Amino acid sequence: MASGNSSVSTDPNDADIQRMLSEYFEDRHRHAVDPDILNSMDWDPPAQQVINDENTQGSPTRVGTSEWCLCGNCMPMQSEEESLCCREIENIVDMLNEQQNCICNLPYLREQLSSREHVLSLYRYGLSYVKSARFRSPEQMQESDYRKTAYRSFTMWVYGYLGPKRRRPIPSCTVKLTRSHFPAPDAIYMGFRYADDDPIAVELV
Repeated sequence: MASGNSSVSTDPNDADIQRMLSEYFEDRHRHAVDPDILNSMDWDPPAQQVINDENTQGSPTRVGTSEWCLCGNCMPMQSEEESLCCREIENIVDMLNEQQNCICNLPYLREQLSSREHVLSLYRYGLSYVKSARFRSPEQMQESDYRKTAYRSFTMWVYGYLGPKRRRPIPSCTVKLTRSHFPAPDAIYMGFRYADDDPIAVELV
């Protein structure tokens, strides 16, 4: 635990995550969207999707390198927004100490959000709040569903419930860890998008 932040919990219990998931799904249920759009909510794009790179002009870019990484676990990303280390996020730095210099070293991320069984249980819990065909059944879950659920749970853990169209990039090290446990068969993944960048996309949490 970082000094001066003894009240910050780095290991949420299932009740905390379930409470935040219930808030998410209840809000989602109040803002219905087309099922096909909902099912496309992912960090895994069709190969033809264009990455918004307007921020790569001018000053040195982070794209294609991981020299900006401070935790030692990041990988090169497709856009400036995604090229983010966990140690650049204040909410995460508050969780770390000298022995745990990367969010991926914390038990909740390393053990639970990397566990297929645990992520499946979170997905099942979320489905209990949405009685519709908009989501795949647990028996039909794909690797992309595991990644989405892990990303949402990570965001809720770090930031709490954000509400519609308030996205936060996932740090590169966390994306790398999540993809290693729930890989895309074609190795094609979606990058971060702000809510206004893609009008047909459903917001990530």
